[in-house]
Amino acid sequence: MRDSMLDQIPNKHHPRPKGNIRNKSTLRERLHDIVNLLDPSVVAELIPDVKTWARNTAIARNSLAHEGKTPGKPPEELMAIVNSTTAILLFVVLDNLGLSTQKQRKVARDHPNFRAIAQQSQKWLSDPRG
Repeated sequence: MRDSMLDQIPNKHHPRPKGNIRNKSTLRERLHDIVNLLDPSVVAELIPDVKTWARNTAIARNSLAHEGKTPGKPPEELMAIVNSTTAILLFVVLDNLGLSTQKQRKVARDHPNFRAIAQQSQKWLSDPRG
């Protein structure tokens, strides 16, 4: 949409409008919005540190989208980002299908794949300062 808008403006004037046209909310804000669709107790089973997860996910996505690489991000952290984000989206689907919060917590806690994702998230997507 931004490119379509810029096509209507002469090239010599692009720097100013290009910098002013952006999504209404940032990726980090949208990630928080997605997490907020779930009960906090379910999220805590999967992602112990939502703030750090959202920040690291947004940084990795933006680096990849704008630079084509993710400098300083080890592959294990990128896998933790992908896996934890996928898990959150799966639980949003389960929630929308009517699975109770209690059952969601049980699945997150007891299923080996989700336990592994929670461990990855704890290791790679938690603020080491606590």
